[in-house]
Amino acid sequence: MKFIAKSDIGKKRDNNEDYYFVSDKENFPLFIIADGIGGHNSGEVASKMTVESISSSLKEMSEYKSLEDLEKDFVKAISDANRLVFNKAKENPEMLNMGSTLTALYKYENSVLIGNVGDSRAYSITNSEIRQLTEDDTLVNSLYKLGKITKDEAINHPKRNMITNAVGTDLIIDINLIQYNYKPGEYILLCTDGLSDMLRDENILSIFSSSDNLEEISETLLEKALEAGGRDNITFIIIQL
Repeated sequence: MKFIAKSDIGKKRDNNEDYYFVSDKENFPLFIIADGIGGHNSGEVASKMTVESISSSLKEMSEYKSLEDLEKDFVKAISDANRLVFNKAKENPEMLNMGSTLTALYKYENSVLIGNVGDSRAYSITNSEIRQLTEDDTLVNSLYKLGKITKDEAINHPKRNMITNAVGTDLIIDINLIQYNYKPGEYILLCTDGLSDMLRDENILSIFSSSDNLEEISETLLEKALEAGGRDNITFIIIQL
């Protein structure tokens, strides 16, 4: 397994409210990205708290006897992080309504377990196909699922970044768990909306298809996202399984 991570402030923001974690331990294959929300720099507090809380809660792979054990720990770790951020905001009026998106991935044997809250994403990518594994917790995605807007209208909708579910904004949140059985050589891309809002799926696939070098792929992804406007912080992790 190989991986690479990048984070950039983008062209329009004064600070980077994204935060990520990658593990260099072979027996602790955990990867996390988070995108903070909230004014007065509270977003960067929320994303950092979320990532650090979850990464410190989960254990090395040898301690999990089954995927079900890992799933229970995943839910508990995310729930604990949610409570931590929620209480921090409650105790500090200047941090009111702060929160964070979350996409966390743990490789377990021949599959990956993904925990998702908000609109940061996980993609599966091969030479010929890109597939979004997570589902956006956004108003626009709800409208699309109800058939009220088309896919193209969703991409360009003025409220496409209105999140309906985030770590820390409510005491109880929805935690989406995805278990995915990957094929050898497949890529998993975790990214905040600073990347996915700037590049369409077909653009991302084209970049992955043009090289098999992780550094080249990551440099091109960042370059193209900035060229497309770089309206938000851009953070992503590429994992080659």
